Amino acid sequence: MTPAALTITASSTSMTYGSTSPTITPSYSGFANGDTAASLTTAPVCTTTATATSSVGTYPSTCSGATDPNYAISYFSGTVTVGQAGTTLAYTGPASISAGTALVPAASLTSSASGCQAGQPVSFSLNANPTTGATGSYSLGSATTNSSGTATAASVSTSGWEAGAYMITASYAGTANCNSASVTAPLAVSQSGDVGVGAGTYSVNGVGPVAFGFVVWRVPLTSIYLGGISVVGGGWSLIGSVTGYSLTSGTQGVLTGSGTLSWWNPALNHGHGGWQVASTSVSYTATFSVTSKISPGSFGIQISYTPVSPQPSTLPNSAPVTLKSGLIVT
Repeated sequence: MTPAALTITASSTSMTYGSTSPTITPSYSGFANGDTAASLTTAPVCTTTATATSSVGTYPSTCSGATDPNYAISYFSGTVTVGQAGTTLAYTGPASISAGTALVPAASLTSSASGCQAGQPVSFSLNANPTTGATGSYSLGSATTNSSGTATAASVSTSGWEAGAYMITASYAGTANCNSASVTAPLAVSQSGDVGVGAGTYSVNGVGPVAFGFVVWRVPLTSIYLGGISVVGGGWSLIGSVTGYSLTSGTQGVLTGSGTLSWWNPALNHGHGGWQVASTSVSYTATFSVTSKISPGSFGIQISYTPVSPQPSTLPNSAPVTLKSGLIVT
């Protein structure tokens, strides 16, 4: 009696760099007379050459070793595709400083792959030149992450910096095996004589974490207030000026002004994402309560803009929300 032809094909699957090799399973074609895989005298063994240290690419998966006198067994290989490991950056440096003091930019890089977390370069920059106010990337240096993923840059002198609210960005360019990552957070720079300074984070339902920074000062011998504000959350970034300021009580205040509103577009920079301007001269009203010995303070903002697809559908608008970190002083 001639053995029946039986083909065994190794499964095809995927994994990320640094993860555990996936289990390869066989599939069968050609069983006769109600036979199943359990009918084989010897079951096949399936493996792949892809391991946790395999670089991004495609690797074979194979099965072999099956025996049974009733079948002529042949094999077909599959593939295991190794993709880039994901990475996440969090800014861990100060949210506010006084001009003239040292700024130490810092960030934390996390990844499921240890090879994407330790020994990686992270760069830091501001959204404007703090000595002239000119917009554009202003480098704050770079650092290499340690074994726990922490990157701490060299101390930066802030002598001569202008008071205001800036956006500080930490960036990781990624490698062939590791995805790139970046994070943007507010940085409030204050000076002696400022009437209000705040920086911190809070959480809004449906939006997630929101970070803010603002600085307000009064033009000497006038009732005119000026300053800057920055808010990031829910895929939105507002960078603006403060043109109105009032204290409604000894512990509560209101900021008004306008600025440039941008949204995070994941399609930019070859799929790595980037900020895209949604509109300029967008008005806002921010309400806050100051930090005290018994209260961490609160902050909320109403941005006058209606999102349009494919922008994030929800702005980080909210009534004042208790701060999770940071402080507000007047």
